[in-house]
Amino acid sequence: MKGERKIFTPIRGICLGSFFVTSASQAISPILSLYAMETLGATLVDVGTIVSAFSISSSLTRFPLAFLASRGKGVKVLLASYAALCPLFLAQGLASDPLQLILLRILGGFFFAIIGPFSLALSAFAAPPGSRDSSVAAYTSYVAMGLMAGPAIGTLSVASFGARSTFFTASALSAAGFLSAFAGARGVVERGGGRASSLSSVRAAISNRFFAMSFLAILCFSFQVTVVSAYAPLYARQAFSMDDVAVSAMFSAYSAVLVATRVSVRFLSKKARRRGLLSLGLANSAAMALLLSLSPSVEPFFLSYSLLGFSHGIVPPSAALIVAGSVEPSELVTANSIYFNSWDLGAMLGPFAMAPVVESSGFAHALYLSSILPILGIFAVAALSGARWKEIFSRPKAG
Repeated sequence: MKGERKIFTPIRGICLGSFFVTSASQAISPILSLYAMETLGATLVDVGTIVSAFSISSSLTRFPLAFLASRGKGVKVLLASYAALCPLFLAQGLASDPLQLILLRILGGFFFAIIGPFSLALSAFAAPPGSRDSSVAAYTSYVAMGLMAGPAIGTLSVASFGARSTFFTASALSAAGFLSAFAGARGVVERGGGRASSLSSVRAAISNRFFAMSFLAILCFSFQVTVVSAYAPLYARQAFSMDDVAVSAMFSAYSAVLVATRVSVRFLSKKARRRGLLSLGLANSAAMALLLSLSPSVEPFFLSYSLLGFSHGIVPPSAALIVAGSVEPSELVTANSIYFNSWDLGAMLGPFAMAPVVESSGFAHALYLSSILPILGIFAVAALSGARWKEIFSRPKAG
C-alpha cells in the first residue's frame, strides 16, 4: 500500500485529472468551428457564439463555485464538475443543430469553471511548505501535455472515424480525468476556510498590482489566441484547402511547441524575470498572428500557427507563478478564480467581437486586428510592474 501511495500521490492524481480533461477539451478544439459549420450548418456569427458561450458560462459561474469550494466543499464541487463533462462531450457529438451545441457549450462552461482554479490551488496545498512554485510548475506542465496530446488524439479520431467521433473520444478522456482526480483529491487537506472567498480576499487580489498585471496580460492574450483558434481553421480551409486531418495536425504542432516551451519555463525563469517572460510571450503572440494574416501559402501559415505555441507555453505559467507568489495561501482559491476569469473574458470577447469583422472584411483581417491585443498586454505589464523596460527583461537577482 505504501508503494502505491508513492507512485500515485495526491499531486499526481490532481495533475493527471487536469491532463485528461485538458486533452478532452483540446481534442475537439481543432474541429469545433468546422464541425459547427459543415456538419450542423452554423453561420460565422453562430461559430463566434459557440466559442464564446463556453467562456461566458465559465466566467459567470466560476466565482460562485469558488465560494462553495472555499467553504469546505471544494473536492465535492471539483469531482461533480469532472463527472458532468463525460455526458456533455458525448451530447455535443450527437447535436443536430447549432442551438443545441450552443446550449451544451454553456453547460460545459459551467462545469469546467472550477476545475482550473481549484486544481491549481489543490496542487499548491498538496505540496510541502516551500515547494509551491514546483507544484504549480508541475500542474502547468501536465496541462501543457494535455494541450499537446488532445489535438493528436483528435487527429487520430477524425482520420479514423470522422468529426463526430472526436466528441466521443473526449467523453472517454474526461471519464479518465474524473477517476484520476477522484484518487488524488481525497488525499489533499484544503486550506483557507471561509476567508478564501470573503470580500476582503477579493479586494486584496484586485488591489495587488502584480495580480492586476497578470489578469490584464492573460485577458489580452486570451482574446487573441481564441480568435486565432476559432477562425484560423476556417481560414486554412478557405485559403489553402486544408482538410480536417491537416488542421488537427497543425494544432498538434502548436501543442508540441507549447509543451517544449513549458517544460523549459523553470530554466528560463532563472535567466529572466517572470514579467520579462510574460512580455516575450506576448510579443511573439502578436508577431505570429500578424504572420498568419499575411501568409501567402500553407507552409508559412502552418509554421506561424505552430510557433504561436511558444506564447501559450510561456504566458499562462509565467502569469500563474506571478499570481501564486503575490497572494496569501488562504486567498489562493479566490485569487485563482478571479485570475481564470481573465482568460474567460478574453475568450468570450474575442470570437464574438471579431465575427462581424470576418463577415465584412474576411478572416485575414480579423487575424491581423487580433495582433493588437498582445501589444496592449505588454504595455499593461510595463505600467503595472513599476519597472523600466530594461529592468523587466533583466536577469533576476540570486535568491
